[in-house]
Amino acid sequence: MYIRRFTYKKEDVDCKLCTEYRGRKKCPHKICPYITERIEAGAVTYQEAVNAMVHPGCQLIRRLPKLMLT
Repeated sequence: MYIRRFTYKKEDVDCKLCTEYRGRKKCPHKICPYITERIEAGAVTYQEAVNAMVHPGCQLIRRLPKLMLT
């Protein structure tokens, strides 16, 4: 059995260090493939994480800003 003791820091999950980083071009992915690591490190806010996971055509998208404030 292996227990992972490594914890990510904000500096570790910077987009410039990502394998998908393409310089001045935007990331080719709609959702960051490493979103879980970025959440764990605290580099992503709750609002950014929820917005990244919800499909733009979802009917819930209109209610999200109000739900996130409460």
